[in-house]
Amino acid sequence: MKKIIITIGILVWGFGNIDIKAQSLRMIAILDVDSSNGYSSPSYMNAVSQMLKVCGFPYFVTTHVDSATLASMILVSSRLTSTTFTSTEKIAIENFVSNGGIIVGSAVNTNDPFLKNLFGYSSFMEDSLLHQFIFTSSATDIGMRWINDSMEQHVSLSEDTVVSPIKIIYYTPDTGVTVAARYENGEAALLIRQQNKGYAVTFGTQFRDLFSFAQQDNDARAERAYSNFFEPGYDPLIFFIKDFYASHMRLAVWKHTIPNKKNTAVLLTHDMDSKTSNDRAIPFAQFERSRGITAIYNITARYFSDYIMGSIYDMMPADKLILL
Repeated sequence: MKKIIITIGILVWGFGNIDIKAQSLRMIAILDVDSSNGYSSPSYMNAVSQMLKVCGFPYFVTTHVDSATLASMILVSSRLTSTTFTSTEKIAIENFVSNGGIIVGSAVNTNDPFLKNLFGYSSFMEDSLLHQFIFTSSATDIGMRWINDSMEQHVSLSEDTVVSPIKIIYYTPDTGVTVAARYENGEAALLIRQQNKGYAVTFGTQFRDLFSFAQQDNDARAERAYSNFFEPGYDPLIFFIKDFYASHMRLAVWKHTIPNKKNTAVLLTHDMDSKTSNDRAIPFAQFERSRGITAIYNITARYFSDYIMGSIYDMMPADKLILL
């Protein structure tokens, strides 16, 4: 009897997915177009992949449009051009969006009529002197569910006094297209075009330039403070994509961001980058252990002196170093 019930449950689940959307996979597809753009570096693909891994989204990677359209949502790995898609692929993407799919592009800067109509812009411009990406949508709008702090609504792309190393695109949106974010000059930075049941979304910057550059500290000093400060970085852009996925996919799933389904987690780390921090490390560790607290100690293995600071590593006695 149990076997019969399980079989029926699987059948209901499968038909339910078919009835919900034309797409058959409750996943995100990364459409890898790097080779068509002539990119030999894996950095564009890796940036999108890392972004989804951090979020815990279920995803797969493909270079084929017909495979990508089996998913519920498509993230394009790098920019789109007039030669990226064939005429058959354009039809497939148009049908995908019309039937309820979501496609998300970045730095779309082409006058290709299909792509301009798909993403909803009439013209575009490039600028390297823009530094702020500002969400204009309210908290109740789609994409904004987890963007609930003023620091998250203003995303820093680079320090105000420097020329940005990343390519920044702004758009002239078509009538009826939602501008979800603007740059500090008021130009459109994030477009949402609804087409029948689905959506086409484009950011004015490439995913690699946002996420990978920040992780490599190549983002032209985008951080707004050095320490002891809430700097969300580019997390709000991930939150935006996450809400699109969660809002349009019934039974959407992703890994829980905190162990054991807790609401909050505190991660304790200690940067041992001075003599005083080395001297206090053992008492701190002993106190934490007595309270059942686990922490991470980042020991700076600096054994030389220069104009920045003196030696740190050899300041700690050998017996203390061994104990740590």
